[in-house]
Amino acid sequence: DFGTQGSAMFEQQLLYTTSYGTGSNFGVMYSITGDPSNTLVFGPPCDNAQSCGVGPIATNTTAQLPIKCSPKTLFSTTVSAVVTASYFGGSGATSYGSASLMCTTPAGGGMLSFNPDPVVILGPPNQQATPVAVMINRFGSGSAVLTDATMMGDPSLGIVQCGGASCTGLNLPFPATLDVYCTPSTGTAGSLTVTDSASETATVTVDCNPQMGSGMSPFMTVNPTSMTFPATAVGGSTNGSGQIGNAGNASLDNIQIAVGGIDANDFTVSPCQTGSPCTVGVGSPPQDITVTFSPQGIGPRSAFLTVTSSDTVNSPATITLNGSGTGAILDLLDPANNVLDFGTIPRGQAFPKTITIGDSGNAPLTVTINGVSAPYMANPTSEPVPAMGSNTMQIVCQSNTASQNNDQTFTLTAPQAISGSPQTLTVHCAIADTLVQVMPTQLDFGEHRVGTPEATLDVTVTNPPSSVAPAQIHHIQLATSKTGLSLAPTDTTTALSPGQTATVTLHLATAAETDLAGETLDIDVDGAMLHIPVTGKVVTASSRVAPAELDLGQACVGSMVTGSVSLINTGTATLHLADAPMVDQSFVASFVSPTSYPSSLAPGASAMTTISPAMSATGTVMGTLEWKDDVPSDYKIPVTLDYVASGTAISPAALDFGTLPVDSPGSKQQITIQNCDPVPGSVKLRSLRSTQGPIGAWSLSPNIGASTQLGARGAETVTVTFLPPGRGRYQAELTLETPDGLQKIRLIGEATGKDLDDTSVYACSCSGGSPGAGWPIGLALVLIVRRRRGSSSPR
Repeated sequence: DFGTQGSAMFEQQLLYTTSYGTGSNFGVMYSITGDPSNTLVFGPPCDNAQSCGVGPIATNTTAQLPIKCSPKTLFSTTVSAVVTASYFGGSGATSYGSASLMCTTPAGGGMLSFNPDPVVILGPPNQQATPVAVMINRFGSGSAVLTDATMMGDPSLGIVQCGGASCTGLNLPFPATLDVYCTPSTGTAGSLTVTDSASETATVTVDCNPQMGSGMSPFMTVNPTSMTFPATAVGGSTNGSGQIGNAGNASLDNIQIAVGGIDANDFTVSPCQTGSPCTVGVGSPPQDITVTFSPQGIGPRSAFLTVTSSDTVNSPATITLNGSGTGAILDLLDPANNVLDFGTIPRGQAFPKTITIGDSGNAPLTVTINGVSAPYMANPTSEPVPAMGSNTMQIVCQSNTASQNNDQTFTLTAPQAISGSPQTLTVHCAIADTLVQVMPTQLDFGEHRVGTPEATLDVTVTNPPSSVAPAQIHHIQLATSKTGLSLAPTDTTTALSPGQTATVTLHLATAAETDLAGETLDIDVDGAMLHIPVTGKVVTASSRVAPAELDLGQACVGSMVTGSVSLINTGTATLHLADAPMVDQSFVASFVSPTSYPSSLAPGASAMTTISPAMSATGTVMGTLEWKDDVPSDYKIPVTLDYVASGTAISPAALDFGTLPVDSPGSKQQITIQNCDPVPGSVKLRSLRSTQGPIGAWSLSPNIGASTQLGARGAETVTVTFLPPGRGRYQAELTLETPDGLQKIRLIGEATGKDLDDTSVYACSCSGGSPGAGWPIGLALVLIVRRRRGSSSPR
């Protein structure tokens, strides 16, 4: 709902479409129906049209498409329409989504509108560009004519009908046309203000795109400013294309393109890469470039190209790169230690155990188990596993012959997996020389949470009716008596005639955490010893979200930024996530991991969702992300974003890396710096200061001291890596120097696991990392002074 439009200037909002499917990605066609007035139309790339096609939307990614309201109806009128998205693939199109649109014009008065809006004039420096015809129309009650027109803000702008920057007494009936021109020299942008005889005024931005200085100058153009690649398998590649042009009257030299950003290694560009510059002469066709996306990992991948040249005004320019890597990752989830122990079982009885195979990737796989021979059987021997899912296979140990050692090593393979294949599974099963039967064959309590009722498990030992002699039970007892586990009676001695049964009960108290791994129920029968594994856990459920408040900082109007929120399992219990995280209408949530709900979350694991704004308009956007688990926790995470029309926008205002194990490969996140102004501006990474924990946990790319010139409405990114050297909580503060003053970004992280030993030495990476393209690197001298050890004063 665009609300009531009080002027002829359109309001623009963003329509988001997220693909949660798998397999091939096809194009999407959008159409607006029900609006013959053409008031509701698409923005770029299908400006002022009511239909628009968008390229493939990769799995688990979100495409955005601007929709704008530009009132063209009489006042006190509400225009309603519907936008429909159709998925193209296979034999035709399938409609899979729609949204209602509404725009209202106020009552009374008159309203002036411009077409085009805004006006962009591109011309060689110091030469008058071909005039652009700007149409001004009036809607509303009464009658009036166009009387005055004034150019402001840029001395190189003019109006043909005025013979200069302004004029009065035009007396032009509506729709009126003014021819606007530009003689680029030192200006940048301005505005056109018009007034009619009813004293109604309207203003439109006029961007001249001029050159600095005088004389002969190149003028670099870059197309497109962003590339989105289709989902690509890890190990494969996909190409995208772009052009670097020269609209100036001097040769555009030393064109060099560097790749930077969080996944810079996933993208390559040619030609014109750093060290092999290109040239585009005056009047020459643009230089074609090819960008190759070769994902090194699964999930969303992003980077950017920084294009520099001899054009000092429009250089550097940035091209954002986005794609998604696909691939399967084989995991053996249970048993977690890759050892399957049946213990010692009686001959003749089948003892089954289940193994769980997972796929933490975003593409399906098929796992096959090999190397299985007697006394083992696998059923089935091959099983499909869905992306981000799991499946089970059953292993059975059974033999009519007693044997003490049947250890084998199985191999699990998945040809589709990009990692994790093959996996090995060590299997142990001994066969005792007795025919008694033990039930159940799996003494597994599973998970029980602290404070829940005591769990019990009845175990029976039976001498089969077919036996020809009694079975002498010398004892039934626990091998080690793990914390919380008891047996009633504690020991059993009895003789079982054929057909007779002895019963014992295992009790698991839940007052405190315990893990029964390694425990066995030992049964001594006729001199043969059975060792039946007893498994289970008493666990604590706890979780947290990071960040507790998602402050996306600032973004330029019309741009999209994203932030991530993680739900972290900080306890020892497996959490069950029945419902997907939900965000109100101000934002859109995309599920990164898991991709579907309900789902489970293992201890130490994290679930993640990304948050994007649902619309773009000047001002503050606020919302709430709600995420529930069965701790039980009902998290409500405030989400804020400020859309600004000018100045330097930095997003997010804080980075929370959640919890990482000390021996992890680290985690990376990005800060986006945008220039919302039509003039270049410089940004410098001024300092990185630790407020808690060693500064060596943080590294930046580019380094502290780096500075860059952001082109008009350009953007750059800073990659922050969290690699904790030891357990604990870490906080730091990154300070950026911008045209708007100093801006600070908070960095937060936490580490679990084993600390490095006391003699370990780690580097202080406060200015580490490879430099990001487009950031000239300053020299920093770091002086480390060791304080003399004194009394136990605070440090």
